Amino acid sequence: MHNHTKRRKCPIKDCRYRGAAEYKDIYRHLWAHHENYAREHGVKRDLDRCEVCDYYGRRDNVKRHKRLKHGIGVA
Repeated sequence: MHNHTKRRKCPIKDCRYRGAAEYKDIYRHLWAHHENYAREHGVKRDLDRCEVCDYYGRRDNVKRHKRLKHGIGVA
């Protein structure tokens, strides 16, 4: 319930980002819009790589890529 009542705000003072329910969303925002800050402050990154073709991206996108391009993970 805490995730829905307390928004996490962007630590960059002049950023107009309205905030996020979960830390993972703030981390994605920081890497997408404030990469230098994210790198300097050791913000976690949600990245993965396809072991078949070395496609690289967010974990959820890599999972979808493997399913659609390689048939991996299809039930």
